[in-house]
Amino acid sequence: MPTKSLVGKVVYGSWKDGSDIYKDSKGYYVVQYSPKRNETYKKHLAKWKPAANAPLLCLDGKKWKRCGTTTRRKRQ
Repeated sequence: MPTKSLVGKVVYGSWKDGSDIYKDSKGYYVVQYSPKRNETYKKHLAKWKPAANAPLLCLDGKKWKRCGTTTRRKRQ
């Protein structure tokens, strides 16, 4: 269910550890923190796909609201 996060990116879901899932040109990723390097990095998720019937939600101020629905085609 893609939603808009506080940093202006679209959130496509939630990973196992509760991190938000984003999308870039390489695919879906989560932002993680490395205490060894003291910096954040992108961990790309090779096999993750959003749900086929996920509704589109947007953050409007402090409330979540439904912006519309997305239709995704099934592969034949």
